[in-house]
Amino acid sequence: MHNVGLLLSVFMGILPRRVLPYLDPSVVTYLIQVVIGVAITIGSIAFIYWRKAKQKVTSVLGISEDAKKEVEDEVVMYHVNTDQYL
Repeated sequence: MHNVGLLLSVFMGILPRRVLPYLDPSVVTYLIQVVIGVAITIGSIAFIYWRKAKQKVTSVLGISEDAKKEVEDEVVMYHVNTDQYL
């Protein structure tokens, strides 16, 4: 019986004990930065592919992106005293 007790105490000494984790505030700040960085990266990639897909669809359908844009006339400034264009 003493051998079982000795074996049990040695076995219990080898097993890892329960450890409570400690998260330093700097680690939490770093994790927040990582999450925000990943979100921005995913958003940027999605936006790039959305624009490429939109351009491809508009070119296949023959839709011009400039059709709805208004073009203003060129503004010319004239200086009264020197009779020169600016």
